[in-house]
Amino acid sequence: MPATLKDVAALAKVSLTTASHALNGKSVNEKTRERVVEAAKKLKYHTSSIGRNLIKNQSNTIGMFILNSKRSRDMTEEISYYYAMLKGALSMVQQHGYEFSFEVVDWEDIENTDYFEKKVYGRSLDGMIIVPQFEYNYGFLPTLDAEQFPYVIINPCTGIKPQNRVVMDNYKGAYLAAEHLISLGHSEIAFINGPKDHHDARVRERGFLAALLEKGIKFDRKNILYSDFTNEGGAEAMKQILGRNSGTPSAVFCANDYMASGAMAAIYDAGMRIPKDVSVTGYDDTDISRVVYPRLTTIRSAIKEMGFKAAERVIDLVEKNGDAGRMGEIVLEPRLIVRNSTALFK
Repeated sequence: MPATLKDVAALAKVSLTTASHALNGKSVNEKTRERVVEAAKKLKYHTSSIGRNLIKNQSNTIGMFILNSKRSRDMTEEISYYYAMLKGALSMVQQHGYEFSFEVVDWEDIENTDYFEKKVYGRSLDGMIIVPQFEYNYGFLPTLDAEQFPYVIINPCTGIKPQNRVVMDNYKGAYLAAEHLISLGHSEIAFINGPKDHHDARVRERGFLAALLEKGIKFDRKNILYSDFTNEGGAEAMKQILGRNSGTPSAVFCANDYMASGAMAAIYDAGMRIPKDVSVTGYDDTDISRVVYPRLTTIRSAIKEMGFKAAERVIDLVEKNGDAGRMGEIVLEPRLIVRNSTALFK
């Protein structure tokens, strides 16, 4: 059987209370502490984090929640994007000695239950990172705010307090992608976007259209196809574009790399070449952008850093007991990465 605190106290010849104080950093004579620590080492005794957390009324755990929807293909299957975000959050959480939990939850389940309320009142978490994706009801937020529960939302809708926001400037990223294609002489550009009610998709669409407007490029909104951020969705949308009688655009901007890879496959299946016949641009700079052929021109959106910064802010809020002070929102800048999937229009 594993050693108990009572065994440690007996070996060190101190009381149970003194042994507990010595191992938990409380005020104890230094020689006594050394004797207790030595006894604990001999017995291979480790203090219980569960016990400490019960005393402090803390879980020592940060949770991360991806909010999906039953009405759409499961976008979390395209795991590279979320894996990078998870890695960033996990590295920060571990640096500060917290445990980390991760869940994918459907919006519909949140709307019909008190899912997050249970997390708050049950104190199973000290703080949470929320990745909402869709522009649905944030009905759980008043509870989090009223309880001063530490949370951060990655790429949220409007109306979220600055201290709770970690944002990638998707407007600028889409603008850069469109600007790049225009600089290569492309004026017939199709846009394969994510779902209409997805926040990132909406912002990227605004940035894309703003660049075309400012550069004087006429654009028919029929050239925007809404998909689901998956490889299959990108292929299906590209097939629709190629099947039209109005002609093939010289360039396609896809709102993420997975849809871009699907679009590239559809272009090849139609007997066309990239970038000679069609230039293709993606978004996010996930690992798939570096393994497709030709290598994909894309927008680097610092996914890992988003997770890292979100965890850093949550831990800051936890350790300040929810007091945000003058914390502002965290905004990360995108960057255009030019590879071989785009070329001059001839």
